[in-house]
Order: sequence, then structure tokens, then C-alpha cells
Amino acid sequence: MTLGSQIKMYRIRNGFSQDELGELLNVNGETVSGKTISSWEVDRTEPKMGTIEQLCTIFKCQKTDLLGPDKHIDLDLAIIQRERSKMSDKEKNKLMNILKANFDDYNWEEDDSGNIE
Repeated sequence: MTLGSQIKMYRIRNGFSQDELGELLNVNGETVSGKTISSWEVDRTEPKMGTIEQLCTIFKCQKTDLLGPDKHIDLDLAIIQRERSKMSDKEKNKLMNILKANFDDYNWEEDDSGNIE
């Protein structure tokens, strides 16, 4: 199932209309329109990670329930990559040492962009 179909299933299971669900969500201090939720449900767009976490709270489910295990990992890696781009070289080295110490069986190679392959 896609993320959109999962959102729709959980919304209906919880008895919310798209507008009611939108009123429960708070993105940058504003509610979400039913039109936006409709766009998510047909997989035209995807909610951001913070909104997915809010949806999980509302639906009382885990991120993997909405995203599936593979998509959840991809989003986690995107968050790590985004935060890594904000780090100093010293902080990046520290992060890499932590990762290497915890995942020592992994083949650690970097491409030219600094992304872990």
C-alpha cells in the first residue's frame, strides 16, 4: 500500500473527514486543508516528516504502519543527511566515528559528494 492509501485507510478507520483530520493537524501554526489531505491520499504529494509524526499520534500508530519499513528508513536517512549537511567537519567526523563503531560490518566508502555509499 502507498503512503496515501494508508493515510486514507487510517483516516476512515478513525471516522474523520478530510477536513476534520486537517483541523487536527498543525503545520507551522495553521491547520491543513482537506484539499491537501486529498492530494496526499491520491499520492500526488506527500506530507513532511513532522506531519507524518502528527498523523501517527492522531491515528495512534507507528511510522512504519503508515510508511512501510523501507520508506521509513529512507526518510530517516534523508533526515540524517540533511542534519549532516549543517555540521562542521569536526562534527561530521565525530558522527562517522559513532556510525562506524556501531556498524563495523558495513563497507564504509564515500563518494565525491560526501554521502555514504
